[in-house]
Order: sequence, then C-alpha cells, then structure tokens
Amino acid sequence: MAKKMTVHMVPSTHWDREWYLPFRRYQIRLVRVMDKIIHLLETGKDPYFVLDGQTIMIEDYLEVKPWMKERLHKLIKAGKLIVGPWYVVPDMFIPCGESLWSNLQIGADIKAEYEGVGKVGYSPDSFGSTGQAPQMYAHFGNEYSMYTHGLRVPEDESISEHNFAGPVRFTAPDGTEVLAESSSYNIGAVYVVPTVWGNFTEKEVSPQQAVESMKQILASPKEMKNPYRTRLVVCGIDHIEPRENFLELIAALNEAFEDVEFKASTLDMYFEDLNAEIESGDAAEPPVAFGEQRGSYKEHFCRSNTASARVDIKMKNRRAENTLYSYVSGLNLYEKPCKPFDFLDRDAILHMAEKELVKAHPHDSICSCSVDEVNQDVKNRLTEVTQITDEILKDDLLKIGASLEGQGGMIMVYNCLPFARSMMVEGKLAVPYKVNGNCICENGRVLEDSVAEVLFHKRQDIETMKYVYFEELEQDGTRFAEVDGKLEDSDYYTGVRYRFTAEDVPAMGFKCYTLGWRDQDCACDADAAAPADKAAAEQNAKAAPAVSENAIANDKLRLTVNADGSVDVFDLQKQVLLSGAHVLECSVDEGDEYTYSNRQKLFCCAKNAAVVKKNVDGAVSSIRVAYEIAKPAAAADSGVDRNGIILVESEFRLEKGSDIVKVKTEITNSEADFRLRVLFRTPGNPANVYADTAFDLTSRQVYQREQLGLGGIVTISCRNLVNVPADGYELALYTKSSQEFETVKEDGYAVTALTLMRSVRRVYVTNTLTRDETALGVGTRWFTKDGTMQGTTELEYAFRIMEEGKDAVSRCNEALCYQLPLFCHGIAPEGSSSLKDFGMTLTGAVLSRIEKRNDRVIARIFNPAQEDSIAVFGFASGKVLEVKMGKKKIENVDITGYLS
Repeated sequence: MAKKMTVHMVPSTHWDREWYLPFRRYQIRLVRVMDKIIHLLETGKDPYFVLDGQTIMIEDYLEVKPWMKERLHKLIKAGKLIVGPWYVVPDMFIPCGESLWSNLQIGADIKAEYEGVGKVGYSPDSFGSTGQAPQMYAHFGNEYSMYTHGLRVPEDESISEHNFAGPVRFTAPDGTEVLAESSSYNIGAVYVVPTVWGNFTEKEVSPQQAVESMKQILASPKEMKNPYRTRLVVCGIDHIEPRENFLELIAALNEAFEDVEFKASTLDMYFEDLNAEIESGDAAEPPVAFGEQRGSYKEHFCRSNTASARVDIKMKNRRAENTLYSYVSGLNLYEKPCKPFDFLDRDAILHMAEKELVKAHPHDSICSCSVDEVNQDVKNRLTEVTQITDEILKDDLLKIGASLEGQGGMIMVYNCLPFARSMMVEGKLAVPYKVNGNCICENGRVLEDSVAEVLFHKRQDIETMKYVYFEELEQDGTRFAEVDGKLEDSDYYTGVRYRFTAEDVPAMGFKCYTLGWRDQDCACDADAAAPADKAAAEQNAKAAPAVSENAIANDKLRLTVNADGSVDVFDLQKQVLLSGAHVLECSVDEGDEYTYSNRQKLFCCAKNAAVVKKNVDGAVSSIRVAYEIAKPAAAADSGVDRNGIILVESEFRLEKGSDIVKVKTEITNSEADFRLRVLFRTPGNPANVYADTAFDLTSRQVYQREQLGLGGIVTISCRNLVNVPADGYELALYTKSSQEFETVKEDGYAVTALTLMRSVRRVYVTNTLTRDETALGVGTRWFTKDGTMQGTTELEYAFRIMEEGKDAVSRCNEALCYQLPLFCHGIAPEGSSSLKDFGMTLTGAVLSRIEKRNDRVIARIFNPAQEDSIAVFGFASGKVLEVKMGKKKIENVDITGYLS
C-alpha cells in the first residue's frame, strides 16, 4: 500500500559559536561533537548529518585536530556531511549587505574546497531574514531556503509562524524566488533529548519515546494544517550531541505508522521530494512570502530590539564595515605604486580581516544577546578588524600620495563614493614633511573659512617612524631637536589641526591641499575654528539671519532650542518649519538584550534643558544643550521607588552650505533598565516609511498607535537612513549609531523614534511583555553588567528637511555622504602621476563595493528603486559602461578591462 505521507528525518545540531559561554569553551564541546559525528557517519549509524548551515565549524574543529581534514573532506564530498551555505549563521539585519555577501562567499569557498554538495540556503535561528536573501542565495547556487523565525506573508496578516505549516515561495523584491520552509530547526529535538529534566547526556532515546513523540508532532495544530504529504523533521537542538540509535528510532517509527514513511534524510532530499510533489499538480501551490521575513507586527517583529542592545558593539561593527567595504575597497581601483621591497600583499591581509569581521556576525554575537564575556570577545574582534583595515588604508594612501607630482607636505582628501562631492572636513593629522601655516590652500589659493594650526614638529627618527597617525605621534614623547642644522624638511612630521571645505573632490578620487599663510594670524581652538579674519567675520554676520542666544543659523537653516530642549528647524529655502523636533524620551525597560518590555507603560521626557555652550563663526555654528532625564521608577528597580537621573548633552551643528543638522549626543548613565529614544513629529498620514537595509531601500508600513498590540511596540531596523513622508516635505534621518527606529501615526501626525540606547540588566528573561515562556519557569536566566551601558556613550546622527519625490538612488547616496565623509591623510608627493588619472563615476545605481577577486575587479551595485534603471559607469580611461538593471536588482559588474 502506498504511503500517504513521507517524513524526512534530518539529523543536525544547532551550534551557536558563542552565546552563554565564550567561544573557547564551546570549542572544546565542538571537538567532542565533531568526533562523534565523524564516527557515526563513518560507521553508518548516521547516514547523513547537516552541520547547521555554516562552515566555520570545520575550521574551528581543524584548528584543534588538523590531521582530520582528509576524513572530513571524504565525508563532505560523499554528501554525508552537509556544510554551508554560510561561513557563520548571521543576523540578517544588523550586518550590512556586504557582510552578508562576504559571509556567503567565504562559506561557498570553503564548501568548494571540500567539494560539498547541497543547494539549501539554511539559516537556523537567524532573527528574521532580509528581503534580498533569495537573490543572494540564488547567486551562490542555492535553489531552496530554510529559515526560522519571522514568517510573514503580506497578503494575509493572519498567517504567522505560530499557525502556519508548510512551504512558501520566498520571493525577493526583484522577483527572485526560492522554495522555502519556515520551520523550527529543533522540531525533532525529542530525538536527541530523551527528557528535559533527567540526566540526558548519557541516555539514548528509546523507540517507545520516539513513537509517542512523533504522534504529538503529527497531531500538532501546525502539522495538521500542512497540506503536503512531504514533511520535514529536523532532529537537533542547541549544542546537543547526536545519539547512536537514530536508525533504530526510524525503524521503530516505520513499524508504528502504517501510512507514513520515515527516512533518514537531508534538507536537499526533502526539498527535492517536496518540489516534485508540487510540480506534479497533486498539491496546492505554496503561498508567496514576499520581502523581509520579520513576522507580523502583532508578534512584535521577531527579536527586533537586538538592534539596539549594546549599541557600543553596533558602532564598532559599523566603523569596521565602513572602512573595509568602502574606504579600503575603493582603492582596489588603483595599482599601488611601490618599490619591490615595499610590496604588500594587501588582498591576503584584507581577506583575513574580512573573515574576522564575519566571525563577529553570528546572530547571538552581533545582536549582543550573549553573556558579557562573549560581548567583550566580539568587541575585541571588531577592534582587530579596524586595526588591520586602518593600517592597510594608511599604506595605500601613502603610496598613492607619494606617486603624485608635487613637493613638500600635503593634505590629500579621498572620496570613496562614485560621484564628486564638496564637504567640510576637519580634524587632526600628521603630514610627513616640515610645513607651517594658519590656513589651507588649493593651488596657492587660500580657501575661504579654512583654518589650520600647527601643533607640533617631530623628527622622523627610528621611534616616530613607527607611527604616522597623529594620535600616535602626539603621544610619543620624542620632540624635535635641531642637530647641527643638518635636518631637511623631509626629516619631519608636522602635526596639524585643520578645517576647510573640500570642493568638487572627484568621484572615487583625490584632491590635494597645502598649508599656507594669511596676512593676519588666525586662531583655532579645539572646540571651534575662528573665521579667517575680522572682515570675513563681519561679512558673514551680515549675510546670516539674526538669531537669539538660544538659536544658530547658516545660509540654509535656522535652528532654535525650545524651553523643553526640543528644537525648531526652519528651512530658509523651502520655507518649511520642523517644530518640536528631537524630543528625548525615556521609558522603563523590563526586558532583556533580546526584547524591550514596558509592562507599566512608564515614559517620561527630558526636563531641565539648558543651552550650555554656543559657538558661531563664518563656517560652522553649533549649540550644545544639556538635559536631565528622569528614569521612571518601576518594580524592577529592586523595590526602590525612585527616579534615577540620566544626563544627556546634545550638540547641534550647522555647516555653511549644508541643509543637514548634525547631532552628537553624549549620554552619561549610572542607571539600568530603560530605553532612551529621540522623537521627531511630522504632519501627515504616511502609509509607509522607508529605511535602508541589505542592498535595498525598503518600504515599511506605518500603523496607527491604537492598532498595535503588545504595548504598542513595532520597532524595526535600519542601517543609515530613515525617510518619513510629511505634508509638503520629507524628514530624512541619518544615523552612525543606532539601527532601530519606530514610526507610528497619532492624531494626524507621524511620530518617528530613533532608539539611542537600551540599558538592561538581563541577557535573557523567560517572561516579558512580548515573549511569554512561562512554561519554562518565570525568571532571569543570565545577567549582564555591561548591558546596562553605564558610563559615557557618544552617538552621532543627523536630520534634514528634504524635498518630496527624490529617487531611491539619490536617497541612498545622500545617506552614504553622511555615513562616509571625505577622508583626509597627510602625504609627501614625490612622483610623476597626475590627479586626473584617478576616479570612477556611477549613476543609476548605488555602489556597494569594489572587490578584487581572482585577478578581476568587480563592482557590486544595486538598484533600490521599484523601476528598472540603467547604471552608467565612467572611468578615468575615458571608457563608459552601461548596465541594464531590473528593479531591486543586485549586479556584479566586471570592470577590469575599463580601468586602463
């Protein structure tokens, strides 16, 4: 008699590389698990084993036992041990798109090295899935996908991961689709864990237990709704070893269920059978799961608040990604001129840095929902990545700078974006030459509003030559001492503080400036540079609108600080007023590093706001506001009924010619269990807001506050950008820090809140407002000291009043201008190259990365718009390349032959 149902039993283990224990402790357990898996596969006790969707487990195992490589290779090549597609199973919303791509690329390379098989994009326990995952999976040869958490079928809000079983057509915004299963990776945990309460480490699951457990699985509400005869049961759970009687259990199941066939299987085998069933026409077509898989808003968008836990780690990750994927990778366009003894294999070193960066991106690592020891390891990992990429960037820029025509020391400004830019730059740097001056010059012309101050001259001796960065030289105690007048100018470093506007810096190119002298000395203090001279100051004062003591202005905007600390911003050109912006809100947070929870709905806003500092000159105006914010008292405060005080200072900055309000907010905190957000209120009733995510600008639905359940929580993630449509304009928010925002509609207004910081004392609480696990017992599993974010934290973000109707490419590129400012470096030109030899332009698409791979130079670009476009590259060689791009499409463009 033909079986009515086939159940694919897939032996696996879910292996968090680090979580409630640090990596090195887990690695010991991994070695034991891998030894057992190899034994079971080689003896036939397990015919297959799925290694959790990641390949790093191979590297971590072979680090300890390298002599096992050939045995692993044999099992992987034979299709018995299934690895990949990822290097690590990532969070898909906190890392940038390039990090996800690198993750898949490294995983594919390792899988190919071992001749692995399999076409399933498996991401167990990722907290949702980015909408572009099908497109990325397809690029790396994956035809199927299995993910857990966050199923969302937009056409039917009633469908959720809690009441739906069966496959879906997971479809990317560009139309790329993979047959997918949104199913629990641990549904078959009972086949490796005989009892939750007993000592199961040395016990096998009995055949009787297996049969009874399968009766419960097949009779569950979800499985009863599954319309397909092909079913999947993944047999594994976090960090649990496989059992030796797996085939015995399958035999018992086949004997107990007459109309069901149970077979040891893999994910690929399951999907191949499922696909055949669907294509036969005997089964209904699966529903479409379109775009981001984050769950229904009624379920609080799966684990969304991990985006704001431990924001210090998020900021470190952002800096590491920006340096690696934008500043450094852009220099792949250029050959680095060097003498033979100066050769550096930068590509090998950067590949190492890339792997280290991706090692920080497992979901429980970059989400920061781990014990403090793990979070410290992640921070150290990201610090090392930044150290590597900073050194490579320095080496590249010094070599390129040295190849240019010119004499003496210069400041080279580097633009890593594929369009020309003008921007104010300021900071401190070291120039490898003895130079002096109080202003900045371009081709001998003094730049208006530029300022410079020489802070030191140091000898290029055996000690100072170890450094080159300003901060390192500044800390070095060796000062210049004249030695019989024999030193040349090239024997010095000059430490300089500077500020100037770099105009029309070429696309992905450079512009050089020198220090010069004005007729009159000009002062430059550490906080704000002075205007060029008194005459210029008077002229600028006449041109600027009159402002009060609590206001600042430039030629585009006027910003006024209100009594409650909020600000009004008036756009002088658009004649638009943004009122009551930047309201600081503090709420009780009884949740953990996964989930915000405010059971008592306790909120308060900043009080006792005061302007504490104001600086105005011809180029920059800034005003600093101090706030005291009372954290609402709650039962969670150890029974102490008090309102703790959080001190906040925000500096608002306006730069000449810019319509962006830049904000630096410094939070001094000695409290715990709160969430601090900054709110912007705009008139209108927008149906959607837009935020950038992996290779996309995504539309997110805006709900009325009263629609929302679970305490009115609907936070979602962003990377650099949030756009909120308003009446007559749009509000653009740019962020270099937090990656979590919320927009809701209230009384004819849209309220957008950017989470600045969450402070929690718990890693994991089993019963919160938005996640009820009382069956496991109410209480806290793990505590965190560092998760309280006590001490001082500085955050950077910006906002602007933007005209309506901008195209998606422009929106993304303008956000990148804030995220990736012009980069300055001190150089000493001594070659014959001309600046006109540099540069590459791109229109009609957003540049994600310039990647050198297999001796080819690849430009990875994407179209964030809902319409087709034509991406047009222009090269310094004079060549032009046009690429047709579909809507929401990612393209890898080989530009090798266009660079010369």
